[in-house]
Amino acid sequence: MRLRPWLVVLHFSLWTGLFLAFLVFGAPLAGKAALQNRLGPIDPAHSVDNYLKGLLGIKNGSQLLSEAFASLPPNKKLVVVINSKSSPSDFLGMLSCYLAWPREVQVIKIDRGTAPSDMFETNSSSVGGFVFPFVQPPPVQARQIRLGAGLILIPGNEMDLTR
Repeated sequence: MRLRPWLVVLHFSLWTGLFLAFLVFGAPLAGKAALQNRLGPIDPAHSVDNYLKGLLGIKNGSQLLSEAFASLPPNKKLVVVINSKSSPSDFLGMLSCYLAWPREVQVIKIDRGTAPSDMFETNSSSVGGFVFPFVQPPPVQARQIRLGAGLILIPGNEMDLTR
């Protein structure tokens, strides 16, 4: 089947018009966005770092958290205490679990912003540390490592449960 010459001209004109419209309207917008966002190589933890910067206000948060988790006693699990009624707590807790890999992680969900005082009595010899994302830890005589505005890490080997 042979196309009529006026259909070929119409088809060519339509696509040429759409291409010119993109050049006139779309290219400046795309170029401006590309320059503002500095296109280039992306760090493997780029999106996690952006989440942590938004939640905690820290730069290179994935590296900071990974180093903090690496400083905990090896071959012991990490306990992450999450407030199930707080989306930021839940999200930050899951990010902590992700960054703690390959360490074993136990997640404890509570329904309030303060952890119960008997939390540290649960087999503390097998726990390398406790993470409290937007949760206030119970009072304990131990070094608390604050990682940004809402994340507290308590190393398990420094726990003094006599209080």
